[in-house]
Amino acid sequence: MPRSAYARKQLAPVLARLGWDQKADESVLDTMLRPSVIAALGTFEDPGVVAEAGRRFARWQADPASLKPDLVGVVARIAMTHADQKTYNAMAEKVRTTQATEVKLRLFNALAGATDPALIEKNVALTYSGAIPNGRIAMALGRVAEESENPDLVWKLVKQHEAEIRTHLAPWSQDGFLAAIAAYSDNPAIAQALEADPFSGKTTGSKIATAKALSEIGARKEAMQAAQTQLHDWLGTRH
Repeated sequence: MPRSAYARKQLAPVLARLGWDQKADESVLDTMLRPSVIAALGTFEDPGVVAEAGRRFARWQADPASLKPDLVGVVARIAMTHADQKTYNAMAEKVRTTQATEVKLRLFNALAGATDPALIEKNVALTYSGAIPNGRIAMALGRVAEESENPDLVWKLVKQHEAEIRTHLAPWSQDGFLAAIAAYSDNPAIAQALEADPFSGKTTGSKIATAKALSEIGARKEAMQAAQTQLHDWLGTRH
């Protein structure tokens, strides 16, 4: 049984017990567990959870009170993973118009889950369009690299627009800006590009951020190789 199917099989009964809606007499632990279980099942592409998240997301767009605050990010994240242009545009508009910074960032974090390359490009552009506070732009780009599961594309887009992006960054974000994106890759070419970039050794802060990112890239590459070896060995036992 593939790992995702196994995970769904283990988690589905938990969600069936918890339900999507908070019960009046449930424990605090169950209330805290629900978002994590839904998020995990969404990550493992559980069809029922993906469909229900889509329905609840659509309802939330029309009636924000229809969704508990602790589920907004989870439901939006799952919906955005499968977003079409219309759904993306509606969510991006909420990011632009929401005034409260923490709510804005929570919505953007969900938006960052879009996996369509065209929407990833829009997300990168959105970060430095004025929608995100300057002090949070670097973090937002790192989130797109992580959540989209396509950090190499994010790196490419950021390098194409680096000069403009840097004009919007807060001073304290300059040093670790590129490293924060590269750190989510396992691509040796990106590690080499980061190490060779003039900004990577410009200050003590940038040197530290670059060293940390290079370490994370190496660790992620090793983990991926180990996982592939384990999967290959496991598949070998099935024949």
